[in-house]
Amino acid sequence: MKYRLRFSKTGRLRYISHLDLMRLFTRAFRRAGVQLRYSEGFNPHPRISCAQPLSLGAEGVSEYLDIEVVGVENNLVDRLNAELPEGLRVAQAAGLPAENASRAAAIVRWADYEVRFMRSSLNACPSAIEERVVREKWTPSEKTKALTEFLAQGEIWVDKKSKKRRQTAQRTNIRPLIDRFEILYHSENTEYHNEDTVAAACGFRLRLATGSAAHLSPILALQAYFKYLGIPLDESSLNITRLNLYDWQMRPLL
Repeated sequence: MKYRLRFSKTGRLRYISHLDLMRLFTRAFRRAGVQLRYSEGFNPHPRISCAQPLSLGAEGVSEYLDIEVVGVENNLVDRLNAELPEGLRVAQAAGLPAENASRAAAIVRWADYEVRFMRSSLNACPSAIEERVVREKWTPSEKTKALTEFLAQGEIWVDKKSKKRRQTAQRTNIRPLIDRFEILYHSENTEYHNEDTVAAACGFRLRLATGSAAHLSPILALQAYFKYLGIPLDESSLNITRLNLYDWQMRPLL
């Protein structure tokens, strides 16, 4: 039987790697009495996979995990949450309709992100960022105009490193990989708000391509935008939260 889980990874657990996350889940399944199905061969491994790994340091509030178990499991959410550490919580579990159902990793195409400046890094931000982006020296209409002009470009070229060729960067047009790029203001209610972020600080909400076919990180998208503005971007000042993942029809994976 195949199941898809929707879970959140927040707080201190945003600093654990994807491999450590998979090991953590595998141990939690074992303690919860969930019998995972294993692959065959000389080196069997549990049939468990994430839709799209999170970057180290980023939080996720609607992440997806596919598992294959022996038989049918009941009360998966409660049983797993009883064994998971703080910062990792399962919100939903659903059986997949068919044995040949596509894995989440194979169908994921888009991701929503919220990016905000962090309280601990705000004072270290360059004055140009404080004056032109974080503080209200630019009016909302001026900021919107600059973003509209940025997105109106037919092509936005950046140097993008691939997983296979980490040492060399390939010139890539990222404009087709951006579906949504908006500025958030302190008066807006956010879908997710970390206690380490500044309510008065400017932020961004983005929907970007993700998955094996094409992928754009929010850091790279913001680097391109800030370069267009002529403003240096301190990546360490950003708090990144992935809000959800979607298939090619913009439907959540669960």
